[in-house]
Amino acid sequence: LNNRRRIHALRRRHRRHARIYAARQRVAARQARVYRARMNAALRAYRAHHARSLRARRAHALRTRRARALRARRIRAARARALRARRARALRARRARALRSGHASLVRRYHAYRRAYLAARRRVALNNRRRIHALRRRNRRHARIYAARQRAANAQARRLRARMAKFQRALRAHRARHLRSLRARRARALRARRARALRARRAR
Repeated sequence: LNNRRRIHALRRRHRRHARIYAARQRVAARQARVYRARMNAALRAYRAHHARSLRARRAHALRTRRARALRARRIRAARARALRARRARALRARRARALRSGHASLVRRYHAYRRAYLAARRRVALNNRRRIHALRRRNRRHARIYAARQRAANAQARRLRARMAKFQRALRAHRARHLRSLRARRARALRARRARALRARRAR
């Protein structure tokens, strides 16, 4: 605007007005430079802030995604563990029912008692380790608890071993009977074969 007015004043040979407009033009140009510098600085700051916030948003989204995936993995693992535990409990209950009902074979019952006995022995060893650790830490109360658990597991193991011995004896007797009957069956079959062969020879 001041440039146009200055040119117009010069065309009209109006030097004073031309000088006034030239001065106004210089002031406005200086102001424009200041404002442009401020504007550029503000734009740079905005862009830097936007880039920072964008990076932060992306990092936050990535963390959230990872946390969600981890949570989902943990939930899946917990569900799988719970399912395995449920199945194991159901299997143990089925075995226990079969043992109680007396329908299970001697071998199955013996192996069930053997598994229970081995588990009891493992519990004895575990509670012994825990008791020693508690004593090292000067934790008397824990040591007493673990010692009681160890004694209970030991008593259970002794009972199970006695039951296993009874079953072993029964198994031996059962096997001996089975072998005797098997031998008798084989002898009968052999005699029958020989008789058949003899009859066939006589017929010829």
